[in-house]
Amino acid sequence: MASKKLATQKGNSPYSAVITREQFLFYETRTTAKLLMEGLPRDEVVERIVSDNLFQYPTEKSVRRMALACLRRLDALEDDSLVTAIANRPQYTAKQICLYAMMKQYRLIWDFMITVMEASDSFDMISGTNGLLGAADGAIILQKKKRVENTAKMMIVGRDQEDQELSLEFDREHCFWKLTKAEKELLKRTPDPIVITIAGFMKDRREWTGSATDLLELLPDLQIKPQFLTRKLNVNVSVLYNDFGISYTPNSRSREKRTFTLKKLNTDEEAAASGDAISVTLSGI
Repeated sequence: MASKKLATQKGNSPYSAVITREQFLFYETRTTAKLLMEGLPRDEVVERIVSDNLFQYPTEKSVRRMALACLRRLDALEDDSLVTAIANRPQYTAKQICLYAMMKQYRLIWDFMITVMEASDSFDMISGTNGLLGAADGAIILQKKKRVENTAKMMIVGRDQEDQELSLEFDREHCFWKLTKAEKELLKRTPDPIVITIAGFMKDRREWTGSATDLLELLPDLQIKPQFLTRKLNVNVSVLYNDFGISYTPNSRSREKRTFTLKKLNTDEEAAASGDAISVTLSGI
């Protein structure tokens, strides 16, 4: 009676004990996928693998058994495009699809990857060749534990910038995120010497309008071309505004020249521009 009950339980279980001796078989599965992409029938695929010993196994019996196992794994994908990807795509991508095939074939692996193997790094959750971002070099991720929470973490990761984690709080009244904590000290870059020179030029001026050539005539120490000065101003708009309280506004081009306006902010505007709180405005939240 007990043995019959145990057999019934095994029959109803979604898990299989076969997984205890299963191997990843990436190169074997890739070889099998390539033969299928050549249009060979399943029987001929097995015979080709056995006759040519494509798996380089010591006995014919083990080669045949593994060839059949690879076919079953490819069948579990139920998608010819994924089989083609295993055959032709780079190893990094093909190995991920092979893992997905094992997940489709064995419920235990599926449950483990979905319910247990959760990435602790938010960037890892969405990156990678098959991820939402693909093979991205960097990203800025805003993550909330619950949809209705007013607090969130902003993760900044990437190849060309230092990793940073910011704690934010949402101000519902004004509809923006306010910085409450930074895991690392925020990097403050040293202003460009050209920007510092322009800030000094505007120290005793309220507003100035002219072209890059006009400005260089008033700043003889800057031995640069007008085009280079214009490029520097365009790149450092936020630095001029936030660090020195100077707005830079390009004007419409006339027939003679292209002009721009430098204007010092009033006291209230300057305080708002150089405040300690960093806010990220997000519409629709």
